[in-house]
Amino acid sequence: MKTKHRSFDTKVFSKGRVYLPASDCAEVLGYETKEQFLYENPGVEKTINGISDLVAEDDYNSLLVKNLKAFKVQRSIEMTKVTSLNADITSFFGMYPLKFAFAGPMYEAKARDKGCESVEEYIERYDYPKEAKRILREFKKSETKCENYDKEVSFVMDQRIFVPKVMAANGVELQLLTVIEKDKLDLQAFLVGDGIFYHLYLYGSYDEYYFDANNNEVDSREEADHIEACYGDELFAQMYTNEVGELCIPTYDDTTGDIMQKTIGRTVTSRDFREYNLFENLVWAIQNSVIDRDSVDMAAYSAPGIYMYLDDSFVIQLAFHNDPETVIVEGIVEYDIKNKITKIRNLPVFPHEAQKKKIYREGR
Repeated sequence: MKTKHRSFDTKVFSKGRVYLPASDCAEVLGYETKEQFLYENPGVEKTINGISDLVAEDDYNSLLVKNLKAFKVQRSIEMTKVTSLNADITSFFGMYPLKFAFAGPMYEAKARDKGCESVEEYIERYDYPKEAKRILREFKKSETKCENYDKEVSFVMDQRIFVPKVMAANGVELQLLTVIEKDKLDLQAFLVGDGIFYHLYLYGSYDEYYFDANNNEVDSREEADHIEACYGDELFAQMYTNEVGELCIPTYDDTTGDIMQKTIGRTVTSRDFREYNLFENLVWAIQNSVIDRDSVDMAAYSAPGIYMYLDDSFVIQLAFHNDPETVIVEGIVEYDIKNKITKIRNLPVFPHEAQKKKIYREGR
């Protein structure tokens, strides 16, 4: 049976997950019958609220990206946003025990700095309101979350930045992967060569953070006394190999305005990262790096010739594949996302906002 492009008009939503009819999945993936598809892919069939012959959307995506013929015909993975603000906040705060296990001393120090008697008090008074506002901001932006992915793709594909002749002369190339999480796509890029595995900060990923006079983050430019922009400054088109064989990347220092020569170096072992796929390289680099943790959920991995700055959730997913809603795919993917968000008009979003506006009643 030939693979066939189709739109999934029927979807089942349950407990924050999306399920597709197995018959539709079989047709897309080129199986003669639904029964053949389910027989050759044991474990994918689900029964939800009495409805049988369903396949979780993330399971379907995992099968699709491994079937290049079907992937080309379908043109993109299937992504459906089914979430709520409350669900996002509940999920985030459910991660606190794990975050505290990784960075307990950091939370304790923050609690002391704020004069709190316990970490719990600090979280309730300071961390919760701040993180809830951040999650709301991200939730409202979800209709355009993939615009940043498009910018990242444009950046790595720009041959004025990554000049093919310069890359070849220095014996390096790019390896790419996409992290798909709910309705969000994130591109990760690595410069690889003989003894070189270097994680790039993508210029397309440009973020502005707004702060008031007391250095507290605020939501908009209008509220800000100053702005800090987060972006990189490596001049990849001018990279070169020095006299001792180390890769050097001229880098603009926005503090002094000078050009520094960032030396990447090379690993002490003779590993040519170009000869391995990106997943093999990531595992090897993680196992052979020194870990330097400087935030609650991010860490730097470094060694001669190696540099990575990775989110803990990414490392955990890479090792254990424990999150069914996160898919890591090598390379660049096409996507089609449509979102609709409930209009909130002028209603308060959080309890502390209702208290400020005094529009609530105590009890019934």
